[in-house]
Amino acid sequence: MTNDALSTNAARLREEANAYRRSAILLAGVETGIFQSLLATDRTAGDLAKAVCGDRRGVERLANALVALQWLELRRNVYHLPPGLRPYFDEEDNLSMVAMLRHQAHLFRTWGRLAESALSGKPVRPERTARGHDDFLKAMDDVARQSAALLWGRIEPPSAGTLLDVGGGAGRFALEAVRRQPELRAIVVDLPESEGSFRRLIAERPEAARLGFVAADAIEGPLPHGDAALVSSLVHIYGPERLGRLADNLAAALPPGGRLIIRELFFDDERHTRPASTALFAINMLVNTEDGGCNTAPELQEIFGPAGFSGWRLVALDERTSALIGTRGDA
Repeated sequence: MTNDALSTNAARLREEANAYRRSAILLAGVETGIFQSLLATDRTAGDLAKAVCGDRRGVERLANALVALQWLELRRNVYHLPPGLRPYFDEEDNLSMVAMLRHQAHLFRTWGRLAESALSGKPVRPERTARGHDDFLKAMDDVARQSAALLWGRIEPPSAGTLLDVGGGAGRFALEAVRRQPELRAIVVDLPESEGSFRRLIAERPEAARLGFVAADAIEGPLPHGDAALVSSLVHIYGPERLGRLADNLAAALPPGGRLIIRELFFDDERHTRPASTALFAINMLVNTEDGGCNTAPELQEIFGPAGFSGWRLVALDERTSALIGTRGDA
């Protein structure tokens, strides 16, 4: 190996090993409230420390690092939040990413125990606090808000009947589907703690009368009956045995010919190494779930096939996600 190759590899190792520092600084800016406190007014280091109830030395050093990474600006000893970033740190703004960033901070600590999880094969996620669970629900809703239009822009929702949005959280995908199809109704199926988010989302929406919520565990069942079903970002939480039970519950809920749409991150290869984004997400499932992970499309077809689903096709949605679409056969 040449000296140039050795130097390149060493530089790559240093860069990758230190990459966590940038993430830690950004996430600490959110968790301490530095970004949020600068929404109201620009502040000096002393004022900023008082606003977040922190130590002057620590807060100033963190704020300076945020300036160095171009998340904040510093002019005449006063810190400013750049106008182009303000919507993302304002929890009242539709573009807010605060909940997602707080959720990422939670994951950051969990990922710090990756070696332990890899050796044990067990999750290392600590119990979520009430605030942590609320951040998780809001973060998933943020993702769904962006993804729903993309999904239904590539795949036409059912024109009528009832769509089941299984594991649908607040119901963004269901809302977008009925918004596009005036004759369609939708039922969001999720655990009871998601109903409050659902009610807040549909309040005063003109589509509210065509949207419903049923509290149910998709694995334990039973599910309400519908004409088609969407399962978005749920399959990766479970292993093959529980996915088989999910498939059975979906088959029992749908009529012959009923369409099933599975929106997920998929591996391209049977060794589960490509794409890198899916391999990284599979690690997230290792540290956070009992048996979750990512699959190839043929692997999911094999799991859902015994329940009666067939006629599969895979539709790419973006660089990370695809939709696997199948049909329930005759009973």
